[in-house]
Amino acid sequence: GGLCTQYMADEVVVNETDVGVFMSPTKSFLLPEDTSTDIIMVGPGTGIAPFRAFMEQRVHDKAPGRNWLFFG
Repeated sequence: GGLCTQYMADEVVVNETDVGVFMSPTKSFLLPEDTSTDIIMVGPGTGIAPFRAFMEQRVHDKAPGRNWLFFG
């Protein structure tokens, strides 16, 4: 697992450990407005959730652009 996953597995005691969650909006980690734009997503050891969300949105929008996801 990743760094956070390992921390959660090794250090966090369910219902006893407070884990802070910090969210910050971003203006740069977005899908292109033009749905015909091809996208390449690279997740070198980071979570895959945002990329899955991007892919789901592209399917929902019937986006004609091609999608590549490199993860691992």
